[in-house]
Amino acid sequence: MKLFILVFFVFGIYGCSNTNSNIIYFEAGDKIDLSNIDSVRENLNGFWINEVYIDKNYIEWFDFDKNRNTSSWDFIPYNENDYQDKVVPISTCSSIVELLKLNNRVHLNVVGMGGSDTIKIESLNENRLEIGKTIYLRHRGYDFMDD
Repeated sequence: MKLFILVFFVFGIYGCSNTNSNIIYFEAGDKIDLSNIDSVRENLNGFWINEVYIDKNYIEWFDFDKNRNTSSWDFIPYNENDYQDKVVPISTCSSIVELLKLNNRVHLNVVGMGGSDTIKIESLNENRLEIGKTIYLRHRGYDFMDD
């Protein structure tokens, strides 16, 4: 019985401290039509985390207005204290992203302090975004920032 309690306690602590618990996992959804700028904008909105840096405490946020094709591309810290306090430090040097339709496909035009670039969106569905060779996964983020 003591062994069971010890094993339960150890796995319980591991489960509560797992940084991957904030990633939203879905079964593979339908791919978003990359020629439809409205659909791309709607599905890009929200929080994402770079698959390579999944254990880090930074997430990325797109906040497109439903009638405009521009958003900031913010890299923001994520931790439970910020979530509970509803206070999030945001950098003032974020890049600006504009959705452009080139050759019947939506691209990201990114403008930042280091210059600008137009980037092809390789694939997008409800939970996965691929830009170039970089894969982002949907993150639960901060629901109080969705207003």
